[in-house]
Amino acid sequence: MAIRYDIDLRKKIIFMGAYGAISVQDLAVALADIEQQTDVTTKMTLVLDLREIKRAFIVREMDRLIDLLAKEAERFVGNYAFIVSVDT
Repeated sequence: MAIRYDIDLRKKIIFMGAYGAISVQDLAVALADIEQQTDVTTKMTLVLDLREIKRAFIVREMDRLIDLLAKEAERFVGNYAFIVSVDT
């Protein structure tokens, strides 16, 4: 599992890339780490690149992902963009 992120404070964008076999819990841990960054402000845009993950999420995981983004990350993320492959 590998999740990397970069924060562009000027544009208020968080770029997050996920590689290999990841779970929604892995994304939750990464988002919690991002939230702890002192420069992260409210209502940033999260760009989540999932093109390099090894498997798609199952339905139960999608429900958890939606819950994670809609409830837990809403404290600092206002907009989302997802980049996915056809396989994902």
